[in-house]
Amino acid sequence: MYCPKCGEVLKEKEGTFTCVLDDMPLSRYMASRLYSCFVSGSEEPEDFRFTKEGYVVGGRWFCPGCGVPMSEEIPGAVRCPECRRNIVSFIRALLELHPHATIRRPILIDGETSPLQCAGINRHEAENAKFLRERISDPLGPEFCASPIAR
Repeated sequence: MYCPKCGEVLKEKEGTFTCVLDDMPLSRYMASRLYSCFVSGSEEPEDFRFTKEGYVVGGRWFCPGCGVPMSEEIPGAVRCPECRRNIVSFIRALLELHPHATIRRPILIDGETSPLQCAGINRHEAENAKFLRERISDPLGPEFCASPIAR
């Protein structure tokens, strides 16, 4: 099985699948659902798609069964180009419950590296960043003070 966030092979570790690139374990529930939907084919993933006007999922996603980059051919539905399975019903849980380090990889378009690169932050992280910052009340150090006026 492959990591749906980076495409690396997941290793079975302590009873679940773990992305060794970032030591991101999948919950047992998530691992079993992804395995049954994308690897064994014993279950069909929900053919869910966001239908709100102008909404796109975005980000880079990889098929857990094929390991290839998935594409959002229709806004709101992210499908594997090989097996045609849709991962959208798993994306919220993957974003919120399975943190993965920001990975910067070259984006390949027709086999060539694109000059456009993703910043590696999703919209939820950007919107919630102001609430997640730790607030401190330490006084500023001397490096932040204005330089004395020469007399």
